Amino acid sequence: MFWFLTHGVALYFIFLFTNISATRYNFEIDTDFEQTRLPNPLPSLVSSLLSNNEAADAIAMAPLNTHASTSDVSTIRFISVITRHGSRSPTETYPKDPYPYTNPKFWPDGPGQLTRFGKQQLYATGQTLRMRYNGFLNVNYFPNDNIVRSNRYDRDFMSAACLLAGLYPPAGYQLWNPAILWQPIPIWEELFDVAELAERPGQCPRYAAEQKKAITELNRHSGRYKKLFSYLSKHMGKKITHITSIIDVWDVLQLQMENGYKLPQWTKSVFPEKIARLYAISFNTVVSGTPEMIRLTAGPVMKMVNQQLVKKASGKMKPDRLLFIEAAHDTTLQALLSSLGYEDPFPIETSAFMVFELHESTEGHTVQVLYYNSSAHIIPNVLDPPNCRKPCSLTAFSKFVNSIAPADWEAECNNATSDSDT
Repeated sequence: MFWFLTHGVALYFIFLFTNISATRYNFEIDTDFEQTRLPNPLPSLVSSLLSNNEAADAIAMAPLNTHASTSDVSTIRFISVITRHGSRSPTETYPKDPYPYTNPKFWPDGPGQLTRFGKQQLYATGQTLRMRYNGFLNVNYFPNDNIVRSNRYDRDFMSAACLLAGLYPPAGYQLWNPAILWQPIPIWEELFDVAELAERPGQCPRYAAEQKKAITELNRHSGRYKKLFSYLSKHMGKKITHITSIIDVWDVLQLQMENGYKLPQWTKSVFPEKIARLYAISFNTVVSGTPEMIRLTAGPVMKMVNQQLVKKASGKMKPDRLLFIEAAHDTTLQALLSSLGYEDPFPIETSAFMVFELHESTEGHTVQVLYYNSSAHIIPNVLDPPNCRKPCSLTAFSKFVNSIAPADWEAECNNATSDSDT
């Protein structure tokens, strides 16, 4: 894996969902956007294993695409998808943790790896995208139609591969093995990683200074939560003293819960409801707590998306693609949400994703931004970019992006002041 990454490209050849039916699973719909509690967990996507006698049915089903589009695709010209990876194994633990990530009995693939549930989530995301954009996207995968990128972690690449498996099951001449409804699709590394910046801010001195300032300001209010912190410290065997410490508490409990482990009895009085708001505020603060932090995290991503839309609209995109996908992190989505003016943070779930749609109509080229807070949501929330009336013109969207994206990211990172200060 390291060899592929160091050469700038990775192609994951994984065999997913061996001998499964092509049935679309039913998901619960939750359209409450500004939630501060978790929705019901995504139902398990239990595959129906086909017997040899049923193999003929699988062969017959594979070339057919019966998904009716869930939206009017007649005006769509391009789609850009930014997704968080699926559920993973924890990277944090605590002394009294009944399911430490260091124990292979519970987490056989090691820390920070995509779990079985995470694979199911991203496969479902691919199916959701197929349902919404069928008729715009070709049934078959064609190399010039799309480009897929991923941040450098295993879980990111694997999430992208699972999404593609749900979006492009082999059909017709691309069905290369009747027993495996999967085909290899290339995934390239995306070098700019918001998670890397947030976790290792030293690479951008200005961001590091802003992050330190934001965290210090938030943690000044930690005294208000002494009783909660004392309770957590007692039951975890680990001293919790600051608001931002809640990030690790939430992370380990949330990942254990969504991967099917029964949480200790003591968690019921605090998780998820009681600490959800503190977690969301803390996470937002650490990633994009100031306007300059938003510029340095969301700016490059929004600039990339806008350049794609402008190229497509002007007829200068070569090849003339239909779709861009990037597998990233909750930090990426948090930065993007902050850049779009959403100041009331909420927990960003594993498999959450954002879609930028380019439309063309009698009103010209317009942009619609959609958000799904997990793959369990099949009805998106429509996000309105600041100072952009509906429908948001591409011109207005570009103006907005240019106002938040650094012209020279490296120069702004190393300067004591930036364009946003003047």
